Order: sequence, then C-alpha cells, then structure tokens
Amino acid sequence: MDDAILRFICLSSQSLSITEQESFTDMLSLACPNYTVKNREYMTNLITKKFQSKYSGLKDALRKCQSCSFTTAIRHSKGQYFLSVTCHYIDDSFNRCWKVLAAEPITGENTSNAITNKINEIFVDFGISPTKVHLFLRDAASSMCRSVEDLNLQYFDCFLHKLALSVSDGSNLPEISKQIQICRELVAFYNWSSAFQNALSRQQQLVDAQKIH
Repeated sequence: MDDAILRFICLSSQSLSITEQESFTDMLSLACPNYTVKNREYMTNLITKKFQSKYSGLKDALRKCQSCSFTTAIRHSKGQYFLSVTCHYIDDSFNRCWKVLAAEPITGENTSNAITNKINEIFVDFGISPTKVHLFLRDAASSMCRSVEDLNLQYFDCFLHKLALSVSDGSNLPEISKQIQICRELVAFYNWSSAFQNALSRQQQLVDAQKIH
C-alpha cells in the first residue's frame, strides 16, 4: 500500500504532505481499515530509496546496451527554459526502451554552451560514452544546432519542429500577418458585440450553416 500511495503522489504531482491531511487519511481508513497511513518523513525516505533504486537500475541498463540514441528539446514553463534529454535503446530481450534522463533548467546568456555542458554532465552522470551514441534527434533551434555540433555527434533535425519554425516565419510575412490581424480584430468584435452575434446567427440560419459557439 505504501508503494501504491507513493505512485499516486508521483503520477499526480501531489505533495508528500498529503499523507498528513485529514481528508486523505479518512478516505484510506474507509478503503483500507487495517492500514495505517505513514507520515511525510516516512514517505520522503521511501521515495529517496525508490529513486536510488531506479537510478542505479537505469545506469546498469545503459551500461549494458551497446548503442543508444537520444531525443532532446528545449521546453518553456513559467518563464524558465528546460532541456529534456531522453535515451532510446534496445535491451537484452530486444524490447524498445526509452528513458527520460533529465529535465534540466537552462540559464545564462550563451544558450548553446549551456546546452553542451548540460548534455556532457548527463553523459558523465549516467556513464554514457559518446562512442555509444548512434544518433541525436534535436529540434532545429540555432542554439540546439550549435550545441550538438560542438559535441561531434551524429544528428538529425526534428521535422515537426522545422515545420513549426517555417509556419512561424511564414506568418510573420507582411501580407500574412495583416490577414491574421484582421481575423483577430474580427473575433474581438464578435465577442464584444451582441448585435453582431445576432446578425451572424440570422445569416447562418438562412444558409443552414453550422453555428459558431
């Protein structure tokens, strides 16, 4: 039961202090009358042991694999940029495996150097030799391109990210950005004017068109 509660906490991003909340303990006392909910200190020690066990197991698995590939990207959340690095490999039973090795914050002005240093740190942490790296799938941002090239690894650009960059650049063209601005103003006017909404609704009824909600 301790493991099940810990899994619930991790997967739902709950605080360990939830085990000390009265509503949580009341719920479990009804569901499992013979079980005593552990306190936060116990759960903190348990999650530390679980992490070390998973961490050691992953390092051992990566040590055994003869070749591995990586996907990496820069993600943005609440004003902070994070570098995610995921390892892909085939295990001894020929199962396709993938493991997120890190999601590290990126700071500093020289982003490409920061990315290079972070990837090197991850490789050292997990004992990954660059000679075992088959391919690095990266996004097409200039900082990411420079950093992976500096690592002297074989790489390939993410097609979807390149497509997104192309759409972004295309939408900044004067003739397209003008049309986008017109559409935004039209939507804003529709949301503001009830008279316009009613007029549009009448026109939709005349042509039997689907209504806009």
